[in-house]
Amino acid sequence: AIGIDNYGRYALLFSTISLLTPLVGLQLPYAIIYFVSRYQAREPERAGAVVLLGRRLTAATTGLMLVIALLFASPLSAWLFAAPGYAWPLILGAILLMASIQAGLNDTLLQASERFRTLAIARLSTAIVGVLVLVVVAKLTPGLTPVMIVLAGSAVLRWLAVAIPARTVSNRLVAHSNFREAIRQGSVILQFSLPSGMLAFAQGIAMWIGNYYLTRSPYGLRDLAVINTGLQWRSPILVVMASLASALLPMLGRYIGQDDHSQTQRLQRYNMILNVGIALVFSILVILFSSFILKLYGRDFHGQTFLFGLFLIVLVPTVYCNVHQQYLVATG
Repeated sequence: AIGIDNYGRYALLFSTISLLTPLVGLQLPYAIIYFVSRYQAREPERAGAVVLLGRRLTAATTGLMLVIALLFASPLSAWLFAAPGYAWPLILGAILLMASIQAGLNDTLLQASERFRTLAIARLSTAIVGVLVLVVVAKLTPGLTPVMIVLAGSAVLRWLAVAIPARTVSNRLVAHSNFREAIRQGSVILQFSLPSGMLAFAQGIAMWIGNYYLTRSPYGLRDLAVINTGLQWRSPILVVMASLASALLPMLGRYIGQDDHSQTQRLQRYNMILNVGIALVFSILVILFSSFILKLYGRDFHGQTFLFGLFLIVLVPTVYCNVHQQYLVATG
């Protein structure tokens, strides 16, 4: 609906958002789920301090990104897209970044408190609303800016949907602490969140550089659009994996804290078999039907099955690594 070139710009924008997310969010959701799941019962003041620290820091970092986008939208558009006419998509991308990080912070509070039903309802309802509105907007007013308005609005809606129930958990924990205690937990940034954030940034920077320079070639936006299509078809499995992790990480953290090694290993083994198995079967099926899938995206996507499949099959090693990363997060 937005054309293959604009779809390439969309892919580059989201690649940039993905690159910035671990740095702007400081990977604090991982720290929060670790500390809250382990310490909310026996050391609530420590868990509350980390929650307060996460709220204040992410408010500052996401707010800074939004201000930069508002002040320098045109030059940033010219640098990122090699064209100055995409300032609004860039600003909306900054709003989406802010809302996604804040929603992720609230997600982890609900996960750590094992309020999975509340989280599932919020995720499902906002996703359905977002998809329905996106389909209507893409049909009536196709273009990059309208699509980004819907996506940014959906991210804000998702933020609000989890913020209300998460506020109850947050207030209960923060009541045991104060900002001075939160400052003392600053070592969490250096010892836990910062290394994780830098690792994620290092993993993402190579792909972002490749995407950026690809768009500078004559047909680069079109190639990036096809690549992004393959990456997007990985999303259903990654969403399923994230849902499983919502339940798994708090349980892993609790079992590890109790030194229950048999239960820990059993959970990790089942998690690995389930995730890798689903990813493998899904990848094979989608690659087999790739010609039909690409026809749905329009005439410009015909004949791109190899490139599409190449970026889809890496889902399997990605899932394998993510399962091990979940275990590392649970162990701290």
